[in-house]
Amino acid sequence: MGLYVVGFVVLSAGAAADSPPRKGEDTPSGTWTVVSSEQDGKPLKYPAKGARYTFEDGKVLVGPRKDKVYYTFKADAKKDPKEIDLVREEGKRKVILRGIYRMEKGRLLICVGVATGSGREDVLESKRPTEFKSGPKIQLLTFESSGH
Repeated sequence: MGLYVVGFVVLSAGAAADSPPRKGEDTPSGTWTVVSSEQDGKPLKYPAKGARYTFEDGKVLVGPRKDKVYYTFKADAKKDPKEIDLVREEGKRKVILRGIYRMEKGRLLICVGVATGSGREDVLESKRPTEFKSGPKIQLLTFESSGH
C-alpha cells in the first residue's frame, strides 16, 4: 500500500497565448499563465511558472494546441468565497479537487486541496480550503491573464 497524492499539476506547458478571459465574467474562462504555485508556503515545481491553462466550456485544456482535456470543472460564483471543483479521470479512478477562487486585476487565484489516499480508492477527493493560503495539503496557484 502506498500513499496516493494528487494536486493541481500539469507536466506540459502550452505555447501560444490567445483569447483573454471575457470581461465581466465571474467564472474562469480564457487562457491563463501560471505566475506562481506553492504548497505549505514553498514553491512547487509543477505547475511550472509560465505554464498555460485554458478554461473553456467546463474544461481545463493544456498543451500547445489545447488538445488535451486535463480536468473538467464546475465553478460557483455565488458562494463566498467562490468555489471551483476540478475533476479528472485517471484510469478507473476519479479525482476531485475542491477549491476556492477569486479573480481580480487580471489575475486568477485558485486555492485547492490536495487529494490523498492509499491508492485503492475509486474516488479520491480533497477537502475545500476556506482561505487563500497554502498549507500541508493545500496548493495556492496564481495565474495572470494571457490576454493582457
